[in-house]
Amino acid sequence: MSSFMPLTETQSMIFDITKLHQKYWRTFCDVYYVHLGFETEEVHSYEQKYETFCRRKSVSEEKDYEEKLLYVKIEDLDFLKSYAELFFTQTESLEFIASLYFFVKKMWNIETKLRHDAELLSFICPRCTKVDYSKYLLDESKCLIVREGNWPNVREVLKSPIYSAMLREILGQEAFDHYTVDLPQFVDTACGKIEYNMADESIRNFVNMFIESLIEEYNSRLNFFISVQPKTSNYPKGCEQIAFLYRLFMSYEDSLPEIKDILDESPSPLNLEVLQEERNNLITSFRETTLGKSWMQRMQYKDGIEHVAKYFMHHLNGLTKEEETLFFYTLDKICIIEDILKGNADKYRLDVKYPEGWFDNYSSTEDLTSPGCPFVKEPSQTDVILSKIREYQSVKKKPKDLAMPVRAAIDAGVIKRPTLKEYEEVKGFAKIAKSSFEDYTNPCKQPYNDSAYNGMVEVFKKL
Repeated sequence: MSSFMPLTETQSMIFDITKLHQKYWRTFCDVYYVHLGFETEEVHSYEQKYETFCRRKSVSEEKDYEEKLLYVKIEDLDFLKSYAELFFTQTESLEFIASLYFFVKKMWNIETKLRHDAELLSFICPRCTKVDYSKYLLDESKCLIVREGNWPNVREVLKSPIYSAMLREILGQEAFDHYTVDLPQFVDTACGKIEYNMADESIRNFVNMFIESLIEEYNSRLNFFISVQPKTSNYPKGCEQIAFLYRLFMSYEDSLPEIKDILDESPSPLNLEVLQEERNNLITSFRETTLGKSWMQRMQYKDGIEHVAKYFMHHLNGLTKEEETLFFYTLDKICIIEDILKGNADKYRLDVKYPEGWFDNYSSTEDLTSPGCPFVKEPSQTDVILSKIREYQSVKKKPKDLAMPVRAAIDAGVIKRPTLKEYEEVKGFAKIAKSSFEDYTNPCKQPYNDSAYNGMVEVFKKL
């Protein structure tokens, strides 16, 4: 008969992805969440942000975690450098405004990426790069249009609504109004008052008035980006853990496609047996690598991840990119397989049928109660149902949210309404005040009616 063979207590602890995420999500979230590209205008709890992160990760096809949050691309810098050289050889035509607009917008776009990446580099601490970014600085000695000719004046340019709108966007309303006002003005000189009109200015002179400062600003931004590039393995003290957590969270579920293949290649319950064997083989090979050995030794201790992170960052530039990637990929794969074997396949959107008796050996571990939980209707499903309630509670804090999976299991018909005493006797269940527990599990009340709750009920029904 197929059955789950639990890891040792120590191994179970160091490969528990739920507890790892629960413990370190807030630290990761505080630094990186705003850079993930999710909607952040609304106020969300850490739990909601974690759910969003997991949902987005499940549909992401990106695999190179080191580049997932870094936007600056060599191709962009190279393109702008080449375009700038062409731009300053422009001829005297109205199409020049469109070229100017494209040039400035491209410059601003890259500046935004440079600003973003410069801020993140000190947290991510990527491996040293040999790219010479200084060659992409724009030539400030050639940032003026010197070609003479019959250039149109400002007034002629503004006759085009499109060109007028382009200038307004790149100048800003205040500067646009100042430089394009079509009224006679007077300036005092040693020879007396001189009349002039800004609208009579050549568009060449008009552009030269502000393009030089834009290029200086761009170069300043690129120079700062160059200054924060990692040059040695001596990373700032205190950054190790947040840099390590970046890699840990951003590589989450990278191994899932391969795990899905393993499950699909064999019928149930053989696929679970194959998956269990894969877990055991991975742990053996993981232990034989330098980084894997470091993880398995240090994670046995309280706050072991701090020491793993320091070891990893101090040796980063002595590792190949392949060694680094393999470490996080294998760690991710072991943790997810272990989670699936424990009964949490639906967490990864997998339809896995656990055979009767699969959890018989698991029920003796300290994480689960013994068989015969009085409020579970089907004794053979006790372990998987209680495990699912714990999983849902692991990322919740508020009493209403903690009681939700209990109420969902009740409404799904897999458990009876437990007394508070029966509930509290289950190891690993979150503590809930008596008034809240009785209120949210009261069958005469309907405190939950959203899609998240309905989805939870459906999950329990399948169990």
